[in-house]
Amino acid sequence: MTEPILLTDALRRRLTGRTAVYTAPEELGRAAIRYFALATGNGDPLHLDPAYARAHGHPDVVAPPTLVCETNQYAGLPPDADGYAGHTWGVDVPGTRAVRGGNAYTFHRPVRPDDRITATWTLTSVTERTTGGGLPMLVVRSHCAYTSGGKLLAENEETMLYIALTAAPPATPAPATPAPAPAASGPPATPPPTTSGPPATPPPTTSGPPATPPPTTSGPPATPLPPTSGPPATPTPPAAAAAVTPEPAPPSGEAR
Repeated sequence: MTEPILLTDALRRRLTGRTAVYTAPEELGRAAIRYFALATGNGDPLHLDPAYARAHGHPDVVAPPTLVCETNQYAGLPPDADGYAGHTWGVDVPGTRAVRGGNAYTFHRPVRPDDRITATWTLTSVTERTTGGGLPMLVVRSHCAYTSGGKLLAENEETMLYIALTAAPPATPAPATPAPAPAASGPPATPPPTTSGPPATPPPTTSGPPATPPPTTSGPPATPLPPTSGPPATPTPPAAAAAVTPEPAPPSGEAR
């Protein structure tokens, strides 16, 4: 389970079980009902015309439903940092922004001019959750009962959210992983010259035929040597010239 980040033990103790009660100093009155109706653009004659309200079964005009929830009109609280003079729990969580999560109202009977309203707030729960974007969020839920003369007029279930501006680090950070030693396993960026494998250029003494065969290798030379077998290209002249054959002697008595 993830440790809470915003909901510290001190904050939990300060908020758990808190209540606040505000009672108006006087009855609501017709003027407050009329002003609120006109300010909110609500022209229903039930809020403005006593005769019309009586004709519809009410003893007098009735207040617009949400007027009963405006406790700042009689709570007597000073404005907070945002200028709001109504009820809050004074939750101050650094590094968060407050967002109204919603209100759910239940109305039990109309509020009349002669009602003197008491609002009783109870803080019902404080929990921590995480938003869809991974930000810690404090969820504060409250219940308010509005009564007059001990009779329940309305109820209000309110939710306030306090969302962290940035994701906070975990409560207990994991230990840092030591950096690997220089001699750690794995191929170096540039292999050393003594590593196994063929060198980039084979040494001259490696096996295999050289690029140019040496002159003493086997095979016929380009020009045959003189002492080799077979007739020479030009016959050798005889050692002595042939003797001259003498002409035959003429027959006797015949002159040359």
